[in-house]
Amino acid sequence: MKQSKPSSRGKVRKKDGELELAHGLAEATEVQARDDGILAAIHALRKNFSAQLKEVITSNHEIKEALKSFSERLGGAASCISSAEDQLNNLASVSATTQRKMLALARSMETLENRQRCLNVRPVGLPENAERGDLVSFLNRWLPDLLGKESFPTPPSIDQAFRWLADRDRVMKSARKKKTLQFVENRVMLFPDLSAEIQQQFDHVKTRLHNLDIEFGSQFPAKMRIYHKGKMLTFLTPSDVEVFIREIETERSQTERDGDVSE
Repeated sequence: MKQSKPSSRGKVRKKDGELELAHGLAEATEVQARDDGILAAIHALRKNFSAQLKEVITSNHEIKEALKSFSERLGGAASCISSAEDQLNNLASVSATTQRKMLALARSMETLENRQRCLNVRPVGLPENAERGDLVSFLNRWLPDLLGKESFPTPPSIDQAFRWLADRDRVMKSARKKKTLQFVENRVMLFPDLSAEIQQQFDHVKTRLHNLDIEFGSQFPAKMRIYHKGKMLTFLTPSDVEVFIREIETERSQTERDGDVSE
């Protein structure tokens, strides 16, 4: 029995199948290659991301360490500042205490000085070189002549220039009786010898009292005595003296106006 030969149509179908298979294999190979590329890209991206993440974690750790160190240093600085503030407060307190002590000491020294000075008398108004080189001898002669020899049965005891110790009260009492004291053509006034600080407190009212021809004097500590109409008045502050001066000026102005009206 003879075998039949494949027909030409079968051969064509077989060839087409082989072509399709080859084409499918090629497509599969291409897809596999593309997938491998994608996987490789994903792997590379993952590796790069991991590396960058590691760097971020490392940087974050370094930042945390830096913040911790900064926080510790800030805490130390705050402690130092607090300690410095406490020291400054202590210094301020010590300074204030020291200033109070120095002020109290200065006042004590001034008080001691003025207690010594208050035993002395200070003449004001003597012309320059009136003593001619020997002030002690000049005052020993001039005081009895000025105040009256009857006030000095014994010569005044003079310790040094412008300072009389034992005869202070006698000199001041005799000066008040005389009221107006003169050396040649100069009017002379005698005051208790007080420190410059105390004298300056009443400087601006002394001229006004002098112009009103009102007798006055200084008394320790920081008082002014005024002799008016046979009375001795004591003032503690310059403002009190100013009030008194205004009253006297007003009184005298009124007296002058009344005199003008009566004429």
